Amino acid sequence: MMLRSVLIVLVITVAHSACTAADEYDPQPDGREPKPVYSVSSWPQDLASVPCSAWKKDNLGAWALKGTLNWESGDLRIWSPTYQSTTAEGVIVEQKCAPTK
Repeated sequence: MMLRSVLIVLVITVAHSACTAADEYDPQPDGREPKPVYSVSSWPQDLASVPCSAWKKDNLGAWALKGTLNWESGDLRIWSPTYQSTTAEGVIVEQKCAPTK
């Protein structure tokens, strides 16, 4: 019985060490370019503080953010959100970033 307990502890220790080592070493790091993070505290008004260069209008007229929105007052992040120009968020971006005709 004592030998089985020692073997179980040994297996758990070795398995934990292997996982830790694998987590610390990444032979093929992610080559994608990191996307910028834009902080907002007041929704949706602070979308106007995000630079126009961070937004891209798609073929359907929606505004897509090339980055991440981070709420300063909470634990919420939105990665690459897209807003139709008819929503409150889309109207703010449209008014700021749409080319004038």
